[in-house]
Amino acid sequence: MRPCEVQTLKWSQVEFNNERIVINSSYNRKEKKLQPFPKQKDWGTAPLSNDLKEYLLELKAKNPQSEFVCEGFAGGMLKYDGVKSGLRRICKRLGVKRITPHEMRHSATDLYYTAGASTEDLRRLLNHSSTQTTKIYIHRTDKRLSEVANNITSLRVELV
Repeated sequence: MRPCEVQTLKWSQVEFNNERIVINSSYNRKEKKLQPFPKQKDWGTAPLSNDLKEYLLELKAKNPQSEFVCEGFAGGMLKYDGVKSGLRRICKRLGVKRITPHEMRHSATDLYYTAGASTEDLRRLLNHSSTQTTKIYIHRTDKRLSEVANNITSLRVELV
């Protein structure tokens, strides 16, 4: 999800039974307003893995009155600066190079791709309107190509 979509994520959009998050709103920083649609205008969904589901259930139990999944310090919608500063704190605590929310989006895409997601899977996950945009996010590395080559050469073809 984009930070502008995480900011506006409400518990009503988290479908625990269907194991998905419905992405149907975003915050437009330029216009400083909540939009009833994501950045790409089309509603999207994100899968809810078992680990994320458990984490979100624990989070919801801690603050059952909260409307937003990620609240700001004073309650209500999380501000973009809160997303960035929280990410900076996490990077510092883990002792890793500071990354941006957009770099995290690229990293997540690479993880999905490496795990076997197709370009179309990624297009849907990222809520892109075309696979051309999605292809920008796919980083074809020498390591991945070597793994693919090894998989191909390890296949046994039997001739009849």
